[in-house]
Amino acid sequence: MVLEQGKLVKWENKQKQQIVFIITDRPSEGVVIHSDYLLSTGTIVNLTDYNDLQPFVGTVHVNSESTS
Repeated sequence: MVLEQGKLVKWENKQKQQIVFIITDRPSEGVVIHSDYLLSTGTIVNLTDYNDLQPFVGTVHVNSESTS
């Protein structure tokens, strides 16, 4: 699979837990935008460590709020 900046991809384990990444300007890196309690949102990861990435088709809701 060709990883293009801004595209969403997912990884799924045997228990059907998913991590959804958005591809950065470095094709081998992604930022976690959703995870089923596997990684924290916002974590930057090396995607070469994840076998069988697939295109993500669906909806991800992102909420932002002030902490101060």
